[in-house]
Amino acid sequence: MQSGAEMAQAEIRIWVRGQSGREITAASRLHVLSGPWRDRILNVVGLPVPDATGGRLEILCRLGGEK
Repeated sequence: MQSGAEMAQAEIRIWVRGQSGREITAASRLHVLSGPWRDRILNVVGLPVPDATGGRLEILCRLGGEK
């Protein structure tokens, strides 16, 4: 890319069930297996946040030119 060129990014909020997201960190990348973002790689922006019941984790990700 040329210097100063803009790159499109989308912020995506995903949820992971149970304890399966405990190993996910801000340095992780996730491969989407289904849904509208299928076969895309998401860059994790922050640590997973548990919901009120502890049944799932909310993860903020970005799709676009990073890492």
